[in-house]
Amino acid sequence: MTQEQMENAITFIIEQQAKFSVDLDLLKESQNTTEQRLKEILDVQSQRQTWKLKFYDR
Repeated sequence: MTQEQMENAITFIIEQQAKFSVDLDLLKESQNTTEQRLKEILDVQSQRQTWKLKFYDR
């Protein structure tokens, strides 16, 4: 492998690692958003269940 080929390979690996890192950060952000939305949904569901119990216990 020539020096130029080695440099090209190293550059490629570094660029791919940078892209992977960005993609991983985006995935983490998306996961956090999904977890937050799921928590909100579960909270609403819990509130509705509580309301139903109070309503039907009358």
